Amino acid sequence: MPTHKCEQCDHIVDRSSLEGTVPCPMCGGARWSTSVNVVDNLALYDELGLAVTNTDGELVAERIQKTDLNTNASLAADLGSPSKISVERTTPVDGFDEEGVVAEALVKSYNKLRRTNYRVVPKTEEDSDYADRVFTSESDEPPQLNVQISHFESDIVANVGRSGTFDGERSNEDILQSIAAAIQAKANVDPKVKELTILQLIVPAPIGEGLKQSIQSHSFNTQGFLGVWVSPFHEESFPLTSV
Repeated sequence: MPTHKCEQCDHIVDRSSLEGTVPCPMCGGARWSTSVNVVDNLALYDELGLAVTNTDGELVAERIQKTDLNTNASLAADLGSPSKISVERTTPVDGFDEEGVVAEALVKSYNKLRRTNYRVVPKTEEDSDYADRVFTSESDEPPQLNVQISHFESDIVANVGRSGTFDGERSNEDILQSIAAAIQAKANVDPKVKELTILQLIVPAPIGEGLKQSIQSHSFNTQGFLGVWVSPFHEESFPLTSV
């Protein structure tokens, strides 16, 4: 509620309004100043990233924390040891909405790397189409690309879906095997369809630069897809190298 302060004696009156010239009940003054208290629920959050290199410039440790105010995820990675991954989600995430968010993240990274001008075709509800999302462009070839979206780490997603949390360890080899399995799981599609399809593999956790380097230095059988991209939580999407 607004407060009105008499400019002559500083007497304060709490009223929704002061119509016309209302004399101050304390001194009879007729000049008032009005203030309104505005309360806003503002949530602040930080994203933390720490990387340690040795004297040769080799990355030996990473500590990453990321959040979107619903999902809080972290990575602790040390050279030669399995990475510790933690995910905590306050409320469940709708799969359809999640696809929209990650597709937008992918198209930005794709355009940046390929120097293209694709955009995500708006989609208001789930349907039976093969493509989870479609990229379109008026200036690039092909003018339309299918995007098939899948998680590359089923255990992380399953645990977060059941209990809202995941805490575990993954070696570089574990991650590489999970990605290969995820590609294989989506590969049973008409080859002509795959030629125009990007397979986007997502994970609700950051993977950091160390795991990214390990993934990008490995050659995958991309099973005929136009491309396979990895989209970690709140990190840029990147393409896999194919054999």
